[in-house]
Amino acid sequence: MPEADDTKPGSFSQLNLSEALLAPLNAIFEAQVHAARSFLSFILQMGFRHKYTSADIKNLEEDVKDKEANEKVLATIREEEKARTEIKNLRKLQLDGTITDEQTLDLKLLLSKWDDLHSQDFVYIDDRGNENWVSIPNLALIPVKPLSIDTAGFQFNMSINDKYENYNTIKGSAKADYERPWFLIQPKRLTGSIASKSASESQATISIQISIKSTEMPNGLNRLLTMMNESSRILPLENRPEKI
Repeated sequence: MPEADDTKPGSFSQLNLSEALLAPLNAIFEAQVHAARSFLSFILQMGFRHKYTSADIKNLEEDVKDKEANEKVLATIREEEKARTEIKNLRKLQLDGTITDEQTLDLKLLLSKWDDLHSQDFVYIDDRGNENWVSIPNLALIPVKPLSIDTAGFQFNMSINDKYENYNTIKGSAKADYERPWFLIQPKRLTGSIASKSASESQATISIQISIKSTEMPNGLNRLLTMMNESSRILPLENRPEKI
């Protein structure tokens, strides 16, 4: 079998059996990492407001192409910073037990506009005919269910070379042929290439079957969604602020 040129796309490289088995396993684990990142991105985009970093603010200040649009964004950022300072002070009064009813209403109004969570607002009329507006976080309204790989199987045919080496061979070592005493039979490292059933090198394939299903909600996420439901607010309609 001629030696493969690893620099050419689609070339067949020699690999040992361990490498052949670990390659699809590693791909499955990488798929799980990607799924977890995508799910986290979904939670953050659907549930939470964007956070501007100091670098973002600096870029907005230095960008002269869209200066007018950037100024509007910067004005919103400054307004948010001021509101968060007020929220922090009101929360301190709330924890101290010295907050008044008027300040409690102010706190709810500030949170409704500047809370970290994206929320949906709608008008609610109670059984007495009073109009109120209700603010419910997005994450309390949308279905949230993570996905994971349930089972994965793979099968392939491997054309084994007629040459093999000791499993514990150390390249360039004088003890390359040392046999460990606990081995009843000295294992060998097999090398070859993945091949189709017809053993044709031009048709070397590997097939993977993956089953995906919804998995149980992580405990931390379940607690977060419970908090989302409990953070819904009902306020008088006349105090409803404009959303940004």
